[in-house]
Amino acid sequence: MKLLKLFFLIFLTILLSLVIQIPTYLGMNYFENNTVCKILIGLAVFLLIFGVLSLIRRKCFPNIPRNQNISLRTTLQWTVLSFLLVIGINSSLLAMGFDVHSANNEDIIQELFSANMWFMMVGIHMFGPILEEMLFRGIFLESLIRLYPDNKYFNLSLSAFIFAFAHTYTVSFSLLDYFVGGLLYSVLYYRSRRLRDSVIAHILTNILITVILMANLLM
Repeated sequence: MKLLKLFFLIFLTILLSLVIQIPTYLGMNYFENNTVCKILIGLAVFLLIFGVLSLIRRKCFPNIPRNQNISLRTTLQWTVLSFLLVIGINSSLLAMGFDVHSANNEDIIQELFSANMWFMMVGIHMFGPILEEMLFRGIFLESLIRLYPDNKYFNLSLSAFIFAFAHTYTVSFSLLDYFVGGLLYSVLYYRSRRLRDSVIAHILTNILITVILMANLLM
């Protein structure tokens, strides 16, 4: 029975991972020359989806215990360290001749240097991180914790893997970037059971990625 629940939970999470992309999809494909409309429509849909996910979370988990309080400084330190770890892993894999390029990152680069630039800035650094953390940590990981309360490392690893898979829909080395990030966000949530910590880490990670991508292109 637990295995059946797990498969259903994974299927539902991947399905919802498509739903939370709707604000970005609408902003990128409609209101071509009107950035304000892009952001306003994206914001409206973001708030609607966030409200639905929040309602699901409250109904399914009415009493979430609060664990260790993680300081902002600790969250920032862990985020920077994990980001440097990803750079180190990618550099090593590239040196060995492996392809670690992500189609998702390439799409982001194209959109950042298009008419969608300002909308993408809002989407990448606000809409995306908040909705993804609500889904992957607030609902999926919280469900895993209830389903397998004694399997901490399984829960953290599976949460990170599904998060990574939902960004690439492939099983390749390009998963590693997202897996490391997903593992960081999962650990932060697991330790505190507060979405605030994983959201902050996710936003900071996306800011660092954006800075690196734009710096590389400008250079």
